[in-house]
Amino acid sequence: MDEKRTGNCYFLEGLEEEERLLLIKKIKYWMKEGGLPKEVRKPISLIYNDEDRCVGYSYEELEFPGISLKELFQRENMEKYHVDSHFLFRAAKRILSVMMELSSKKIYPGLMTLESIQIHTDRADKAVLFTQPEHFQAGEMVSTYPWYPSDSKLYEVEPELFDAHSQKKADGKLMYKILTAFPKGNAKIPPDPKKQELSYVFWNILSREWKDFFLSLSESEAEYENIMKLLQESIEEENYYTDPADRKMTEEVRPFSIKKELPKAYAAIAVLREAGKSAHDISRQMYLVLEDLEEDGTYDYEEAFILGDRHPFARPFRRHEPGFRAQLAHKISAYSFGEVLLISSELLSQALLLEKRPSILYILLDGEILNDAMYQKSLEKLMELKEKYGTKIILCPAGEHRGEGYQRLLGIVDEER
Repeated sequence: MDEKRTGNCYFLEGLEEEERLLLIKKIKYWMKEGGLPKEVRKPISLIYNDEDRCVGYSYEELEFPGISLKELFQRENMEKYHVDSHFLFRAAKRILSVMMELSSKKIYPGLMTLESIQIHTDRADKAVLFTQPEHFQAGEMVSTYPWYPSDSKLYEVEPELFDAHSQKKADGKLMYKILTAFPKGNAKIPPDPKKQELSYVFWNILSREWKDFFLSLSESEAEYENIMKLLQESIEEENYYTDPADRKMTEEVRPFSIKKELPKAYAAIAVLREAGKSAHDISRQMYLVLEDLEEDGTYDYEEAFILGDRHPFARPFRRHEPGFRAQLAHKISAYSFGEVLLISSELLSQALLLEKRPSILYILLDGEILNDAMYQKSLEKLMELKEKYGTKIILCPAGEHRGEGYQRLLGIVDEER
């Protein structure tokens, strides 16, 4: 649909007559039936031209400083609005709550598109707006959102009319597009790493539970309660590592002045930590690294943390306030050191592809390295990172290490502290 918006009106142009008449019928349906949540922009009246031809509809005028998800996921807007995993989890939770309300009223929109959802740019967790109810399924009138080949794979047979079961799968796919910041319509699961898209970085950051959920979306039930539980756990995990109010560090944090007018640089901090060990020694290494970065008068660093607990995950690059100290959980489960290093190299590569800056990868090590195939592959990727972008790799071991994996790592690092 070629859509034009003027004031508080939508004008529907460039449509086949059959599609235009269907949209008009659905606009009339929602004007009459009501029942739409407050987060859905409600049609008020149809608009006719001088020839008495219906060309669109007017809607409620709301004060809403929003941007569509499709626009938000453009690279320049991702940076402008500081979009990271925490932002996406909070936005997805708010959107899912509206989808659950729609389902409770037996309203099934179908495969909603990213351009049909606006998000509050200041409060992603508080306010969203669905802008195209004319595309919703309305009674026996089918949803008119576009289908893509990847969407068809969700179902054994494409539903003509959505019901509670098929809508949940559609909403699960919508969660995937949001959490991977996937701006295109044909969103494949998982993203293609060869295309060097930002969505692949966000995919790598997702937990194993999220990846398993999305990969099995076509075969399993997508229950709202399970999705909401995953979102809540992810938000709490993000808060634990990034929210100053949740840090429980015992060492004194010294305030530092903000450095201004310094060239920007990236600092990725990869944590290789053995399960069962105390966090004391590796936390000390983390503190020393963060103090060095704050006291460095050469660059203004944006930092990313790549760590693990059952699975590796990452925090995208951001500039932290002076005095920030990353919290490490006291108890963790085993995870793959090789996968942490692969995610680290991919995170840096994607950032440096967008903007070339000086970059450092700190590897904090407290545990024996399993010299498996994934670890060996990660070392190849680290070498590529050094050769292509000149990334400096610094190894910060806690305690004594000897094994073959450690020796191979020594062979590629630029410095050991």
